[in-house]
Amino acid sequence: MNRFENGFDSFKKAVTELKNRNENDFELKAIILDFHHAIEVLFKHILYSKEKYLIYKNMNEWINTAFDRKLGKINNQNKNTEYTISFDEAVRRVMVICEEQIDQYAYNGFLNLGRLRNALTHDEVELDKHTVEHIIVNLSPIVTSIMQKHLAEEEKRQFVDFTESEMYRKIMRQMIGNNLEWRIVTISSALKLYADKQYDSLSGTEIRHLELILSTLNVTVYDENILFNIDNEYYVTYVSYLKQSICNILIGYFDEIEHDHNLKEIIKGSKIMEEIIREYLINAALYVYGLINNGRDLSFQNIETIHAILDQNSFINNNDIFTVLGYIGEITKVLVMITGTKKREELLKNISLGGDDNDTVQLVFSTLLDWFVKNNWFNRINFKQMDEDILDAVEADRVYEQVERMIWEDDLSEGIIGRFGEWGIIDRIEDASVHTLMTIVRSDQEYILVYDAILLTQTYSDHEYYDNGSTECFIKVTGWIEKGRFEIREAEYIGAAVGYRNFRFD
Repeated sequence: MNRFENGFDSFKKAVTELKNRNENDFELKAIILDFHHAIEVLFKHILYSKEKYLIYKNMNEWINTAFDRKLGKINNQNKNTEYTISFDEAVRRVMVICEEQIDQYAYNGFLNLGRLRNALTHDEVELDKHTVEHIIVNLSPIVTSIMQKHLAEEEKRQFVDFTESEMYRKIMRQMIGNNLEWRIVTISSALKLYADKQYDSLSGTEIRHLELILSTLNVTVYDENILFNIDNEYYVTYVSYLKQSICNILIGYFDEIEHDHNLKEIIKGSKIMEEIIREYLINAALYVYGLINNGRDLSFQNIETIHAILDQNSFINNNDIFTVLGYIGEITKVLVMITGTKKREELLKNISLGGDDNDTVQLVFSTLLDWFVKNNWFNRINFKQMDEDILDAVEADRVYEQVERMIWEDDLSEGIIGRFGEWGIIDRIEDASVHTLMTIVRSDQEYILVYDAILLTQTYSDHEYYDNGSTECFIKVTGWIEKGRFEIREAEYIGAAVGYRNFRFD
């Protein structure tokens, strides 16, 4: 049994045992010991494959002793030269000699694993499932990335076959669940590795690693969005999806992040996070500029002109603009937290969109938001300014349930049937769920609500219905409030939800 076979066997045992999600102390102990052993032996295997002296504690003494052997001075051999390095030293040498990226947070994960293993060996210790899962979920992507880059071809094939198996992915997904810290650290670590690389320069191993991360994160990648950089046009890659994923997490979980000191420190300590948020803000501002200018050159310094355009705009177009403004407002909260700047305006006015007019994200945001506020539009930016009784009425569970039922009715579904899904024409809605109330518009005694809905669709071919993927869309609902209840007058499909495909990362 060579080092790879030894370490890989322990790696498989540790991961496979996790699928039971057992609370038994002895099974958790076996997982920790196997995982610790796997990393130490596999890392030593990588070092030994480069130069065998790299696994020995005192490299100079080992080389001197080996040289003495060549001279026939066998009796001068120092027995201590055969001592190999510890777990921690193996981690350090791999990171340096193999030129791997690592930050203090990732290194702390290895230290915590080492401490837990030592406690199991030398002390009494209480184990819990969540601690064990947390360690393995945080370290597995790092270990997997390193192994895929530095193993020999046949070893790499065996390792990749395991880590890309459905069983492995299922185990990782069930552990991750809502493990926000893991998701943030994993995406951040991957972006540090790949953000500066051109897509067409990535190796097959690197692309497979990115695919594995996205799959584990349950991020759906659309092949038509994976483009090369051609003639200096922007392109979309797996890295783009990672950037969008981290921004979605920061927006969706900001309240949780804000009250979790550890998460805040992770985000604030990652320089690349601030860069991505600034890129997101520019992309979003340019997207709303494109929605409003209709091919014309406009300056947002001319507020009356911009507001006049909004007055004439369709509801669908204005809803898309307002939705993106909501995203800008939410992601800016994170940037404020990272930079310590007290006011949003101070940050956004220093992010320029380029061009002759010197428009900034702040100018675009404030000019547009002013119109929507005056016209009684509300979303995550200003929901708190609405009357609580009104919010309670429109956010009642019964309203969500009624909208879901209406999706199946002919008047609403006919706006969806016949459109193109992920792979073909949508011929049938298999399932529907209404997720979020995105927008409220108050008009006289009526209210317009816009919901974000996910539809599972099917296409018809050769006398059978086939899966056609999911569609995220907006449902517009009109109604009134009577005796504290929101009553629906009508509902209609108003198009695909604004999201990743609208303003993309390079």
